[in-house]
Amino acid sequence: MQPSGLCVLVATIGTRDWMYQTSQGKWLNLGDDRQLDPKQPSPQQEAIADLQSEGMPDSVKMYRAICEYLCQQGERYLDRLQPVILGRLLAERHPELAQVYWIGTDQANERYRQRDTLPAAQLLKVWVGRSYPQLPVTVWPLTENPSDFETMFQWWRRQWRAMNLPPSHTVWACLKGGVGQTAEAGRVSGLSALGDRIAFFDFSEDSAANLAGQPSRYIGPYIGRNYLWDRTQQQALTLLARWDYAGVDELLQPMLSSPTAPRHLGDRLRLAMAWNVADLATVETQYRQIYAEVSPFAWWQIGYEAAYLATVRHRQGNSVEAFFHSFRAVEGLFSEWGKQAFAGHVEIHDRRPYLQPSILQERPALFQDAKFKKDKPENSLAKVQRKLEECQTKVREWQEKASLDPKTRPKGLLLYGWELYALFRAVPPDYETHCPTLKEFWDNDEGIAADRNRLFHQLQQLTAAELFAVWREETAEDWEQRVLAYLNAIAGQCFPSLAAASIMHRRVHPDLQGAIADWLEI
Repeated sequence: MQPSGLCVLVATIGTRDWMYQTSQGKWLNLGDDRQLDPKQPSPQQEAIADLQSEGMPDSVKMYRAICEYLCQQGERYLDRLQPVILGRLLAERHPELAQVYWIGTDQANERYRQRDTLPAAQLLKVWVGRSYPQLPVTVWPLTENPSDFETMFQWWRRQWRAMNLPPSHTVWACLKGGVGQTAEAGRVSGLSALGDRIAFFDFSEDSAANLAGQPSRYIGPYIGRNYLWDRTQQQALTLLARWDYAGVDELLQPMLSSPTAPRHLGDRLRLAMAWNVADLATVETQYRQIYAEVSPFAWWQIGYEAAYLATVRHRQGNSVEAFFHSFRAVEGLFSEWGKQAFAGHVEIHDRRPYLQPSILQERPALFQDAKFKKDKPENSLAKVQRKLEECQTKVREWQEKASLDPKTRPKGLLLYGWELYALFRAVPPDYETHCPTLKEFWDNDEGIAADRNRLFHQLQQLTAAELFAVWREETAEDWEQRVLAYLNAIAGQCFPSLAAASIMHRRVHPDLQGAIADWLEI
């Protein structure tokens, strides 16, 4: 008959794991050699004397030899033996067990060999075989130094792997017997290898019950919750330091539903994951929901978030994405500026802003610096005006048609590129006062934007030095300052750094870090 349980019991066997009943009915600990009264024999000495009276050779005087002798006696003494530590656990929980592993020391060093517990483990296998015949028992000999923590850690790692535990099974570890270093290495390596699939039992000595032939009480099973959480917490903080918000979310997901989980932690992680993939519209929505601030999420905020994301990608060694996000920040903020500056004259089609020709009649002062010669545009602003006039003509022609198909209606002037920059220059305040280098961005064929176009369509490696060079800088600090200066000029702000402008840096990321670091209980 195969056992139906889903638990595997692993126990270290020590020198005080056996109670022995003498021929007079007295129960003694077979391995307890403590002589509390110099005039009285130790429990082990009493047991040896009793066994010798029944035929055990006089040469058998140490724990290893005693257990070897008892094993050789077959079932003769099994009724007079009681596993003092594991007895009650086996009696009450054996239906839940699928497999048992006993661990006993078997050292080559003669100094320690006489107190080895391998024969005690083998004796327990015989005892279990008669008491619970359906329960498979395997004995693991421990031949290495049980007092060396590092050696024991590696030994346990091999054992956990060799166990080949089925996915549905858990491990119950009883590490009371044996040396402390072996037990500690077993706990730590077990938690590292099995996580919450390993649970522990502890035992409290009950001398009165033991002397009456009853095994000690046990406590458990309990998982190493504090250790597991401490390890998970450190991993989460390490991932957070690398801005790997998706990794943090995956690691903490099973615990986010805990009553002790910090408030809004899951919401902040979703916000951070959206930020990390530049889903800044979701960032804005989530931020407002979490923080419920009265002041609105300013129109220029997403530009600073994109720029700060570029600096993060640079620190992660990803120059290609740093290149992409830095240009996206500046060009995107120009577009957001256009939607704000020409509100009422902008329509959105496929998420792209188009300036309508209605602005020619309602804001004619905008084009006062447009220059024409013989009705031909001489400067960029005049070219924008001419394009809008052409669009206006197309709209009239469309309106004159009998069938007004909305799909064929002219959309207007796309607020992008040189046309947008020309309009920006036409709107006060004077950008040159605050950011004189901004003109280097749109300077025809020699500007930063033009270099961006040339690099963007190349499938080549992009080094950090090349990234900085596109922005006319040599260092990361100067690159960040230039991007910041451009954003400040567009948004009309005066942030001292991209980090200071980013709500992710100054608000969300610290809140995540603090919530996880202070989360002491799961």
